Amino acid sequence: MARLGTALAFSSPDRTRAETLGRGAVEMARRLGDQPTLHFSLNCCICAVWGPDSLDERLAISSELAQLSTEIGTAPNRFPSCRTSEEAGDLAGARARSRAARSGYARLAAVSHDDVDSPPYGGR
Repeated sequence: MARLGTALAFSSPDRTRAETLGRGAVEMARRLGDQPTLHFSLNCCICAVWGPDSLDERLAISSELAQLSTEIGTAPNRFPSCRTSEEAGDLAGARARSRAARSGYARLAAVSHDDVDSPPYGGR
């Protein structure tokens, strides 16, 4: 549902359906109480609702994604949060979000992969 909303946002003239699916996926993930599913749904929703009239909603989603990323131990998606901050005129916030995302990526890259059968990303 979340992925379909994102796909329709980029391929369909019917933006309303994309927005409805994106927001519906977030609502469903909240009802389930599953944080990784909520994280995925929010990442998809921010793309599904992207437009000039949704800046406040995207800022709220970006903030929630940053907090949720910390809670579940995953790197935040840097692109939408930085672009939304820039669009709002918050260049310092965009830089801070970018630094936080890079820090998250570095932290995740430092995790040992010794217990994985094959190396990540096709080898070393």
